[in-house]
Amino acid sequence: MSARVLICEDQPQVAAVLLAVLRAAGFEAESLSRSDGVADVLLQESVAVLLVSFSGREASASTDLLTQLRGRPEPVLNQAAILVMSDQPLGSNCGADAALLRPVEAQRLVDAVTEVASTGSLARELRRNAAE
Repeated sequence: MSARVLICEDQPQVAAVLLAVLRAAGFEAESLSRSDGVADVLLQESVAVLLVSFSGREASASTDLLTQLRGRPEPVLNQAAILVMSDQPLGSNCGADAALLRPVEAQRLVDAVTEVASTGSLARELRRNAAE
């Protein structure tokens, strides 16, 4: 079973490339162009990684999304690890579990999503449940 990735990217051409790369690597991937639906998807569906792209949007909008998600009660935090792609270096307090600086090569993106999916909050929760 492949990990599910939800991409939050407002530029359709960038989203299409991200979807193609991740699907070719065996991930189940879908994309949202607006951040206001992300929390609802995370609450209704099992998502291993939320990939938030800062390209094309104001950094404050993406930071607001991460703050909103981190401030919500469970199960949002247990469902998705958050990976951010940014044109600018991000501070450690940005709310993400991991970050990639753009431009990102396709294999580096796949490696990062694989790593975050296997070590992120969902994977920790699954391992904890399996151990019990």
